Amino acid sequence: GLLGILRAATIDSDHLADNPPDVTKSYESSNLLLRVGLGWMAKNARPIPSAWALAWVKSHDAFYERTPATRCHDQFERLFAVRYRGQFGEGVIVKPNKTTLRASYKPASASFPGDVDLTVPDLPDITVLKQPVEKLLSLANQCIDELDPYSRYLGRNPEAGESVAALTLLPAALIQHGGHPTLERIAVWIKSLPFTNGLALATFRELREVWSSLPATDITKRDAVMFSQCLARLGYGVEPDIRFSSHQVRADGQIVLFALPDNAPAAPSAPYTSSTLLAHLGAVTAHADNQVTLEEEQALMSHAAQTLDLSEPERLRLRAYMKWLLTSPPETSGLKKRIEALPAERRSLLGLFLARLVGLDGQIAPAEITALQKVYRQLGLDPKSVFTDTHSAVTEPVSMQPAQPVLGFAIPIPNTGTGKLRINMDRIRAMEVESDQVSVLLRDIFTSDDGEILTAATVSESSLVFKVRVLDLDEAHSRFTLSLIERDFWSRVDLEAIASQHSLMPDGAIDAVNEAALNLHGEPLLEGDDPVEVNPQLRSVIQP
Repeated sequence: GLLGILRAATIDSDHLADNPPDVTKSYESSNLLLRVGLGWMAKNARPIPSAWALAWVKSHDAFYERTPATRCHDQFERLFAVRYRGQFGEGVIVKPNKTTLRASYKPASASFPGDVDLTVPDLPDITVLKQPVEKLLSLANQCIDELDPYSRYLGRNPEAGESVAALTLLPAALIQHGGHPTLERIAVWIKSLPFTNGLALATFRELREVWSSLPATDITKRDAVMFSQCLARLGYGVEPDIRFSSHQVRADGQIVLFALPDNAPAAPSAPYTSSTLLAHLGAVTAHADNQVTLEEEQALMSHAAQTLDLSEPERLRLRAYMKWLLTSPPETSGLKKRIEALPAERRSLLGLFLARLVGLDGQIAPAEITALQKVYRQLGLDPKSVFTDTHSAVTEPVSMQPAQPVLGFAIPIPNTGTGKLRINMDRIRAMEVESDQVSVLLRDIFTSDDGEILTAATVSESSLVFKVRVLDLDEAHSRFTLSLIERDFWSRVDLEAIASQHSLMPDGAIDAVNEAALNLHGEPLLEGDDPVEVNPQLRSVIQP
C-alpha cells in the first residue's frame, strides 16, 4: 500500500496510457494508481485508453468476471479493445467531477496510531460516477456473451483451442482483428499469395502448414463447412466450398482463395446453382479429351455468369469455382452412365439451352462453337447440330407466340460489329426460367450413387418440392425448424450450417422460431448457445 502511494505521487504523462495498473476488488486496496490515472485523464480532457477502461470495469463492485473472461482471458481483453474502439474511437472522455480524490493508508505496524487519510485536491475521483462505468460494464458483459460459445467448447475440449471447430466459434470481430495467433498466421499467409485477377491458387497441404489443426487425411462434410465458415470470418472465400457446389475440399487437392465482398451471400441462389452445374458439365467435357483450352472454357461459361442474373459477389465466386475446375479434374465416375440414362429429349434440352446461352448476345465466336461441339459429344448429341441450334438461338426468339397479321415486313438492322452490344432482355428472362429446368436435369447427372446431393441449395424449392409451414412461420423458417427437430441438440457450427442452407441468419432464425413457439405453445423450442437444445415436448407436436 505504501509503495502504491509513492508510485501514485508522480504521474508520467508520456507513458501513462501504456501502463494500466493491476487492480483488485479487495477491501484492503483502494486502487489508488487507477484512480489517480483516471483523474489526471479527466482533468486534462484525455481519452481513456481501452486497457484503462477495462481496469476500471474490473475494479468495480458490479462487475462479475464470468467464466469466459477468465478461461479466455486474452481473447476477452482483445475483444473488449476492438469493441471499445468501435464504440468510443480513441476513448471515452469524462468531464471532471467535483469529488476530489481521497485514499486511506493503514500502516502495517501497530506502533503507528490509526489510519492515514490522504487527499489529492488537484485531481477528481471519477470512479464515483455511475454513468460512464455503466456503459463500460455493459460493453464488457457483451464481450463475455460473445465469447461464451467459444468458452463452452474449450470447457469440453481443453486441448482443442486451435481446432477449426473452436476458431469458428470465435466472434467475427475478434477474428478480423487478429484475435488468435493461428488466425493471424493464416491471414499473413493468404496475403503473401500471388493473386491474379482477385484469385489465388494454393494447395490444402500448404495451408495446413500454417494451420496445423486442419485434418491431415479424411475431411468430413462438417469439417469442410467449418473450414469455409472460418475463412469467411477472416474475409476470404474458398473454392471448392461444399455450401455452394457439389464438390468438397480434399486433403491432397488444390484450393482457390479470394477476398469476400461485404455483401457476399452465405448460400447459393438458384441462378448461381445453375451456373455451377453448367461449369461442372463444361469442365467434365474439357477434361474428357484434354483438348478444350482455357479460352474455350471461359468463352462458354462466361455467358452463364453474365446472363443468369448473378450478383457481383456470385460472379466472383463462380470465377473462382471455374479456376478450380480447370486445375482439378472433377470426378467422372458413373457420369457417362447417368448422361446416357437421361431420355434423349432431356439431353437435347441441355444442348439447346447451352446453344441459346452462348447466342444471347447475337455473336458466337469460333472458340464457343468448338467448346459446344465437345459438350454435345459428352451429351451423346450430334456435334453437327451445334450449327443449327446456335443459328436458331441467334435468329429466332426463345418464346413462340401466335403470329399477328401485319402489312409488310421490317428489314433487320445488319450487325456491323460496332457500337454497344445489344442483348435481348426477353430472351434473358426466358433463359432464367429455363435455367431452373436445366438445374433439375443437371442435378440428376451430378447426384452421387447413394442419392446424396452435396450442394446446399441446388435449385429453387418451388420447382422441386411442396411448400411446408409449421408454427405459422414462412417456408424458409419452417424448413429450418423441421431440420432442427430431427435431433435433441445441435452444435452451434451445425446450426449455422443449417441456417446458411436456408439463407437465414442463425440468431435471427432462432429468435423467430422461439417467438412463434411461445405464441402457440407457451414455451421456446430452442434453448442454449452451444450446444443448442431442442425442447423434447415440442418435438413431438411440431408437424409440417
